[in-house]
Amino acid sequence: PGNVRELQHLVERAIIMSEGTETRLADFIVEAGRPKFKPGEILNLEDMEKITIENAIARYRGNISKAAKDLGLGRTTLYRKINKYGI
Repeated sequence: PGNVRELQHLVERAIIMSEGTETRLADFIVEAGRPKFKPGEILNLEDMEKITIENAIARYRGNISKAAKDLGLGRTTLYRKINKYGI
């Protein structure tokens, strides 16, 4: 997590996902998800951009304005890239 709010969301999700009265490390790993590429795989710039955009949109739960700000893009530019990559 990048800040206190993200840490709070991570902990809340882990508590919700836990299967008992105790929270385990595995409950936190779910948040990280699986990588969208294989370790050692070389990605082209477009693939990297698409993955970065998908991650930003997921981080802000679909809030395009926040994702665009985090990426340093205008909303219009982000929408254009979303259409370009079929996100």
